[in-house]
Amino acid sequence: MAATWFSNLHPASGQRETLYVQFSRGKHGLGGGHLSATVRSGSHVMHLTGGTTNAHGIASVTLAVPHGLKGKVLHAVTTIVFKGQRYLGSNHVRVVG
Repeated sequence: MAATWFSNLHPASGQRETLYVQFSRGKHGLGGGHLSATVRSGSHVMHLTGGTTNAHGIASVTLAVPHGLKGKVLHAVTTIVFKGQRYLGSNHVRVVG
């Protein structure tokens, strides 16, 4: 499972935002998974690469929220690649400013 969340539930345009993923099987986090993410809002698409999950199964990637997205929704789809298998997660937030 790849649980995905944003660091700020109400990001503003131009603000730096961090997207986190926790990769686990059951109650145990798995280290060594490689993170990539696609964040979309309307015609804006960002392809991001993050690090590797730590011993607790957590990885993150930082992005700048594009200007002009006030009131729009950012949709994030994350992918963790672990031992040749892909695990997906997703989340979304509304840009406030």
